[in-house]
Amino acid sequence: MKKNLTLIFSLIILTALFIEPSLAFKKLGQAGFKFLDVSNGARSAGMGGAYTVLGTDVEASFFNPAGLADMEKTWDFSFNYTSWIADITYNSAAVLYNAGTIGKFGMNFVAPSYPDIQGTRIAANEQGFEDTGNVDVGAFCVGLNYARALTDKFRIGAQMKYASQSLGESMKRRITKTVVNDSLNQYDTTFYNDDNKASTLVYDFGTLFYPKFKNFESFAFGMYVKNFSPQIKYERDEFQLPLSFSLGFAFDVFDLLGEIPPDMRCGFEIDVIHPRDYSDRVHVGAEYVYKEMISVRTGYKFNYDEEGISFGFGYKQKMFRLDYAYGYFGEFDMVNRVSLGITF
Repeated sequence: MKKNLTLIFSLIILTALFIEPSLAFKKLGQAGFKFLDVSNGARSAGMGGAYTVLGTDVEASFFNPAGLADMEKTWDFSFNYTSWIADITYNSAAVLYNAGTIGKFGMNFVAPSYPDIQGTRIAANEQGFEDTGNVDVGAFCVGLNYARALTDKFRIGAQMKYASQSLGESMKRRITKTVVNDSLNQYDTTFYNDDNKASTLVYDFGTLFYPKFKNFESFAFGMYVKNFSPQIKYERDEFQLPLSFSLGFAFDVFDLLGEIPPDMRCGFEIDVIHPRDYSDRVHVGAEYVYKEMISVRTGYKFNYDEEGISFGFGYKQKMFRLDYAYGYFGEFDMVNRVSLGITF
């Protein structure tokens, strides 16, 4: 047990040393398509987003795809609903198929729903503007993923996603220059509607490693790269997607104490996230499971402006499971998530 504690404390110290220099400054406003950053799934949210290693069900397709390799059943489905801030909601779903030694194949879908947004444009009237009706904004992302266990200790996973976002139509002006003669140019102005839509292919990659130490078999660590893509643009200015690199390690608390009871387990995980558009963040989460039926979860997100503590619970009966998560969101009060899963 002393060796296990030494290992854990060493990892915590290395984590602190890794993130400390990055807290001196914050990289802000350097990415678009931020809807890809919102967590989908109540189980992961209840654990504060600490899901790089412990995520070994279909929900892992929204985090580290390597975790999909550990699914034992033939099919796994998940349907998720998130009540986000500012009357925004997220609907997502994922499916995973176990093809045996070939690997695991999956697909997921995410679509945010935005409240009505009143559009206006400049006009030559007393108000200086005129209404143009509701702005039709929207976004979605569809992903295909694959995972496989290369050995009894090592897992790999990858995902290719198609992401699209529209900021609504707007009227724009185009000026055309015509050379009449050497001393006279003619300029024509035309107006057109632009749908302000952009789309791109996005890639995720992940790994999981189980060292299987003799006296600490539950210890594991993993890493993944999320939202790797080329730059995209709406009109003239190019921008990047919210690329992030995550490193996490996890273990069973009972294993750390010396013995895992037959009807209980308690997973604990620490993730370090290095995002493109912010300083490094830390997610800490835990999940207590009794008889593979009842789950209680909690977690905390460090170095966030608003997000912080979260709680959740789950209930599983035969092929069905239901999960709920509550997340504190500062002045915005709270975020609620509900997930329904089917496995067979």
